[in-house]
Amino acid sequence: MTRHDATRVIRAATGTTLTAKSWLTEAPLRMLMNNLDPDVAERPQELVVYGGIGRAARDWESFDAIIAALTRLDDDQTLLVQSGKPVGVFRTHADAPRVLIANSNLVPRWASWEHFNELDRKGLAMYGQMTAGSWIYIGAQGIVQGTYETFVEMGRQHYGGSLAGKWLFTGGLGGMGGAQPLAAVMAGASCLAVECRRSSIDMRLRTGYLDTWTDDLDEALRLIEESCTAKKPLSVGLLGNVADVLDELLLRGVKPDLLTDQTSAHDPINGYLPQGWTVEKWDARRVSAPNEVEAAARDSMANHIRAMLTFHALGVPTVDYGNNLRQMALEAGVDNAFDFPGFVPAYIRPLFCRGIGPFRWVALSGDPDDIAKTDAKVKELIPDDAHLHRWLDMAAEKIAFQGLPARICWVGLGDRHRLGLAFNAMVRSGELKAPVVIGRDHLDSGSVASPNRETEAMADGSDAVSDWPLLNALLNTASGATWVSLHHGGGVGMGFSQHAGMVIVCDGSEAADRRLERVLWNDPATGVMRHADAATPSPPTALRKKAWICRAFSAEDSRPQLFRRPRARRTRSACGTRTSPVVGAASAAGDDYRLPAIGRSQLHDGLLAGRCSSGQQCVVIEHRCRTACWVGRCDRLRRAIGVRLDIPLRRRRQRTPAHRLLESILSPVDRQRLFQRVERVTQGGRTRTQPHEVGCEHAFARRGLPRRQVVTQFMQHDRRPVHRGRAGTRIMLRIQQHGASAHLGLGGVRLRPPDESCLEHRRLRHRKERPHLRCQPRNGGVGQFLAQHARLLLETRCNRYQAPGARNEAGKIRAQHRLVVCRLLGNGGVR
Repeated sequence: MTRHDATRVIRAATGTTLTAKSWLTEAPLRMLMNNLDPDVAERPQELVVYGGIGRAARDWESFDAIIAALTRLDDDQTLLVQSGKPVGVFRTHADAPRVLIANSNLVPRWASWEHFNELDRKGLAMYGQMTAGSWIYIGAQGIVQGTYETFVEMGRQHYGGSLAGKWLFTGGLGGMGGAQPLAAVMAGASCLAVECRRSSIDMRLRTGYLDTWTDDLDEALRLIEESCTAKKPLSVGLLGNVADVLDELLLRGVKPDLLTDQTSAHDPINGYLPQGWTVEKWDARRVSAPNEVEAAARDSMANHIRAMLTFHALGVPTVDYGNNLRQMALEAGVDNAFDFPGFVPAYIRPLFCRGIGPFRWVALSGDPDDIAKTDAKVKELIPDDAHLHRWLDMAAEKIAFQGLPARICWVGLGDRHRLGLAFNAMVRSGELKAPVVIGRDHLDSGSVASPNRETEAMADGSDAVSDWPLLNALLNTASGATWVSLHHGGGVGMGFSQHAGMVIVCDGSEAADRRLERVLWNDPATGVMRHADAATPSPPTALRKKAWICRAFSAEDSRPQLFRRPRARRTRSACGTRTSPVVGAASAAGDDYRLPAIGRSQLHDGLLAGRCSSGQQCVVIEHRCRTACWVGRCDRLRRAIGVRLDIPLRRRRQRTPAHRLLESILSPVDRQRLFQRVERVTQGGRTRTQPHEVGCEHAFARRGLPRRQVVTQFMQHDRRPVHRGRAGTRIMLRIQQHGASAHLGLGGVRLRPPDESCLEHRRLRHRKERPHLRCQPRNGGVGQFLAQHARLLLETRCNRYQAPGARNEAGKIRAQHRLVVCRLLGNGGVR
């Protein structure tokens, strides 16, 4: 096992020449090598990328084996990596991840630094930090916007929105802490950052993250005072020990305006220099006497925290920046170490509640011009976010690329998949010279459980529940991410976190479009789900605009309920409680249709959600055109998922969204069978089919779409007893495809339920019950169908349907309807 090799210099390949068999395997190969680029990694000769001993591979032999495996990997194979060592290649399928990574995961009782260090010395484990072992580290830029957002929010909360003339004191200029000086300057504040290694200071100077440095505290304070007086932000690096400097500031009575720390305190042996020690002594003793180093480091951390607590008591805004320094001090005897908050609950959580987090991408071409083009595309697709535009402008001006050109910006649910699809289109058209990889930090809204950082102070007390990152990793694997990772201990050390990462490649293919849409929606949606489940306070629009999170349905919640036109201004909702009607979306004909709904907050076009007067969660789905509405649920409201189109057709040739949707799904033979049956059944009863009801067949016939395996069946949906031929009975069309079902109302004609041979129908008839449309049909679930064939819904802001198999000059045709349904992400899901 070789962990140190000064002769190895690793740099990622650039351009369009492949060394692997496809871009799906070339991308992880290049990103692994990029993690160890001398301009990126802290100690690349030791495979250490950042964060103490966060490595990209277990040893150099494992690194070489990973490179060889990726070079030979086929597009239907998956490489498994266990703590930085390749352990197997398995046959999977084209949409499965090409690499699955698990790093430093230990059974909880053994999840301690002592046990991990023992395994590490034996070569049986590797500490992957967060993005080091998951091969998506992009240098200090990876954390700079998150740090910037934190400092901006601190200024808003404590200084009226401006940090002009203020200064920040912090420690650590490593892979993560190195972002602090630049982030502070971007936010308008000066920064004094203490670092014990001269090499780390030099690297920040070389990459533009630090303006100047000194080894004299008096000189550093003079520079800070001058910059604050002139209100010209300046970042100053000070060579020294941060705990010693804080003690000196207290003795002098010098108070910073903001105080934090980002040393690698999570690792007391490899990440924190004890007070009174030189770096040379520390490096030597870390190997020969690790227990001595740990004890001395913990004592120094206790002093460090005591000084921060003193400043906090003096009124200085003080925050823990997620390095677990408070926990280490607590274990060293500082009982009130947690008196000041962590940065996530204090400043960042409102963003997480909306699925907003670190979204990063890397240009595999190696050409900075590709990043400039993607920056412009982000502004084009998100035109109204001035804060985001300002960040992109500052990033382009001030952030130097390390290794492959990359960009990070904080965007959330509903925007990430749009950006991914746009980047993929740019690759396909040749606007970008080579594919792009999209990833994120593990520090995201739904991908980490860390009671001392990301999940600190959750509203329901679920800080330590680590099911969520596991679900996130499983979902990203099922959704088709290119590589997925599951780590333990990143950021805060062994025993204090579990977290998951994903990366996906934009290679320009249509298959990539499908994967990108799934992954980049589902990944941030798990964060919205996690915070909603914890009842975390958030802006009212956070969930309503992005996704609907539901609790599990009970077994009896299977019968749909239909919201009908109210007879009075106040009516009862389907759950039996009195509600005030709200105005639905006006139709093209100017209808002012009132729904007995549950709130006025409009989500996307035609989707309403809120709480009924019983206090239960409900959902209404409404059709934009011609006053059709559907559906709600709460504990007393039956489950109902589907589409109800109550649209009388006034003219023979009128084509409604219902017709367009059917047109995109049914083959000509199926359409002919459908309308023959409509005519036969309605004429068999004492009602004849109106001309406008079958007239849409002519519209269908004009489009020769590919045949699909679709079975159509009529089902009655009415609470009243059925009488043959009785006027008023609605037709509900059940469409089954690939074992799943959806229901559409055609409107206008009436008939009795046709499938009397159905066991379910016979059982109900014998019990003298009225037949009802079931939301759990025998051959599949409504939600499965909607997920496959109506994914536009919330994901594309409900503005049009992507007709499967249809084509136009761009390669696809979108049926022009405004159909709105609900995609539920909760525990029970939609069946």
